[in-house]
Parts: sequence; C-alpha cells; structure tokens
Amino acid sequence: MEDGAALLGLGLAAAGLLVHEVGGPESSDAIASLLIGILLGITAVGLARPLADLLIGRSILPERLELARRTLAASPAVEEVRQLYAVHVAPQEVVLAAKVHPSGDLSVEALARAMDELDARLRSELPEVGEVFIDVTQHGGRDSSD
Repeated sequence: MEDGAALLGLGLAAAGLLVHEVGGPESSDAIASLLIGILLGITAVGLARPLADLLIGRSILPERLELARRTLAASPAVEEVRQLYAVHVAPQEVVLAAKVHPSGDLSVEALARAMDELDARLRSELPEVGEVFIDVTQHGGRDSSD
C-alpha cells in the first residue's frame, strides 16, 4: 500500500509539473501538491485501521485461545493451567504465554522435555503462534493477583 501511494504521488507531482511546463495554469503544481497531501492522509488512515489492534494488544479469537488451553491441559506433564494469554504482535503472529502447575512426579529433564513437546504441539495446532512462553510454577491454587 505504501509503495503504491508513493508511485501515485510521484505521478501526481510529475503531472502537475508537466501541465505547468506545457503552458497550463500556474496553480497546477500547487493542485498536485494538495492531491498528494490528500493521498498521504488516505494512506495513513488506510494503514492505521488494520494495525490499530496491534497497538492495543488484541488477543486471538476465543476459540483459538480455548484450543491452546485444551492442548496445555491435555499434557500429562500439566496438572493445572493457571493463566493463559495470546496476543498479536504482528498481523499474522501471536505470542502465547502460559503459567502452568506441573505434575509432581516429573524429573527436571522430563519436565523440560514435556515443555518442549508442548511448545511444538502448540505451534503445530496454532500456526499463527510465533513464540511460546510457559512459566512453570510449584504453587497450587490461585495467585493472590488473580
């Protein structure tokens, strides 16, 4: 969109100068400048609308978030999914962050392997996910901040 607006702006500038040079009204390059300004305004609004949600941290669709929650909860390494966030950081990229309470019978190596498997499973089931952060906590129950 930006490149198209830039080319159109160049075309308007060239047309304004050409009209003035071949004997047209002296205001033709000023009119071209005004049209370029309008074009820049339209381009700014056109770009801002679809990207505004990225500025405020739009979450993924509720059904996609629920799929992520079910995927985490289905893992034998996870006893409880305490918190889950998935936020767009680009039009087609999501960062997923989860706080989980692990099963108590896992060694550190087994837990690390299970978290790596969960990362891979989440990325395969939700292709929009670019990064996965899983916070493993020992505390059961709810956080006092919840």
